[in-house]
Amino acid sequence: LISSARILTPSELNRIAPAADLTRFLICAYSEKSTNSLSIWGLLDVGTSWWKFIHHEGTGGRPPPNFLTITSTSPGEISFSIGGTILLVLKNGEISHPSANPLWSGPISDYLEFPRKDLYGDVLKALDIDRWDEKGHDDDYPGRFYSFFLQRILHNIRHHGHGGTIVMVPHEITADDSRLSDRIQIKYAIDYDHAWNTLVQSLVNHWQYYNLHFPLSSRKKKFNAETFNEYTRISFEREQIEDDTQDIAKGVASLCSVDGAVVLTTKFKVLGFGGEIIATSPSLTHVTSTSDQESQIRIESFGTRHRSAFRFCSSFEDSIAFIVSSDGGVKAVKRHGRELLFWPDINEGELGL
Repeated sequence: LISSARILTPSELNRIAPAADLTRFLICAYSEKSTNSLSIWGLLDVGTSWWKFIHHEGTGGRPPPNFLTITSTSPGEISFSIGGTILLVLKNGEISHPSANPLWSGPISDYLEFPRKDLYGDVLKALDIDRWDEKGHDDDYPGRFYSFFLQRILHNIRHHGHGGTIVMVPHEITADDSRLSDRIQIKYAIDYDHAWNTLVQSLVNHWQYYNLHFPLSSRKKKFNAETFNEYTRISFEREQIEDDTQDIAKGVASLCSVDGAVVLTTKFKVLGFGGEIIATSPSLTHVTSTSDQESQIRIESFGTRHRSAFRFCSSFEDSIAFIVSSDGGVKAVKRHGRELLFWPDINEGELGL
């Protein structure tokens, strides 16, 4: 609490803002009816769990208080939320409302359904069980975890501020496959294949941890020395795996700092980076925006990075592309039948505190 409330003015906000770490502190204000103005009454430490959760660096988090929260994560961008739920976003002078994320529904989600099922199957095999959740309450968690990891990579690219492009292709494709080499010249070909096993390990650990945690917390399981040692081991392993998962996501994202596209398979194997897209699509003149009543937008309206991704996905239907602009916008592209679909900002509704 501040002993004496301060009138909220731009200059006062600029003075106090450096003390309010965006990841955990809220600057709290109330309305002065007598003066028809806002006054700052204190700083509220809400912890970092919610920030980590919405950026997919944690499995859960405590949402901020159920009051109007105004957040700015970058110049020209302001989000308005209540209790962690985004109401609207003001960005570059335009107001937008939360939109459905294509990772959870639509053509891109359908495309990713196969690797999500593969992840589910690999986890069940490792655990030697028939179903993730026997009661069926949370049986789709492994699939959501897959999308969380992809979003974590995109968030990390966004935070670098350099921008970048990720091209995603089926896992069976290799760097020298003509379906890929005819469309993109990979300057730095690599064979980085650690993400998938780490995701499987993380989910196995998650299942084992909560399989012990809930019975112990409800005292339905006897807490003897053997159980305690097992719980301690799994908890320690949990921290190690989370660190590994975060390092991998940041490592993949950092490759986008090099000019050119990063090529990922649907099982997060990195085939290379610094890729120059050479695909051609002579008949491609427009993309279909999914957020503006499916309007047609001429590709000349976009920069080189976007047009390259358009050509690649247009010429190779079994692929998707994510373009992160230097201003932080994250866009997605997927050919669906004869149309090339374009999602202008898949982060809308997910970036506020």
